[in-house]
Amino acid sequence: MAEGVGEMAPKAQEPKSGGKGKITVVMFQLEGSDDTLRDAIKVLGQGIDKLAPNYRLIQAPQSRPNGALTAGSESLSSSEPEVLDPEPGEIEENDAGPSIDTDKTKQPRKRILKAIPAVKGIDWETAPGLRDYAKQKSPDSSSPQRFVVVAGWFRNHRTTEVITPGHIVAAYDLLDWDKPENIPNTFAVLKTRRGGELFDKGEKTNEWVLSQRGINLLDKLGKEKSE
Repeated sequence: MAEGVGEMAPKAQEPKSGGKGKITVVMFQLEGSDDTLRDAIKVLGQGIDKLAPNYRLIQAPQSRPNGALTAGSESLSSSEPEVLDPEPGEIEENDAGPSIDTDKTKQPRKRILKAIPAVKGIDWETAPGLRDYAKQKSPDSSSPQRFVVVAGWFRNHRTTEVITPGHIVAAYDLLDWDKPENIPNTFAVLKTRRGGELFDKGEKTNEWVLSQRGINLLDKLGKEKSE
């Protein structure tokens, strides 16, 4: 692309006879391929030479891109425009918007608990059987009362003071009670003050023993019904 801009005088003065005159010619802008511009400038230069041998091209004040042609030039500049790196801290964004860290937006996966096997070989029927014992104690549908009743039956009538989640699974299956989703966690909660401090931890992992508070609750259950 080549640009040339001149200033047109408000009014051309007639040169005096035998003197010298001055005229400013407005040049124009060319646009096209390199070969087209080169040929066009050559033709224009030849025409201007005939009309005004002493012509002078005044360059436009605007900055011109690399490779712009001036009058009389024979070749184009082959230099490439300089590519600047972004300043530190600049972020390049595309049409799709800023990138999103998908790791931070992922929903937490729900933990899949392993099925707890029920304890086998338990005598459920010898009096008092667990069904009759649970009916006598009449616990509500909450885990605290039901866990205490099951643990109390094993402690008082099967000489099994320490129970595990497997004992709860077996007893709930027999009584057709809905089991908590996380039985080990329920035991852990029932050990805390929030859970009533109804159980103490046994010697091994997932071993639980009725606490004194648990025994007190067990003694209260069913009394109102019998009275």
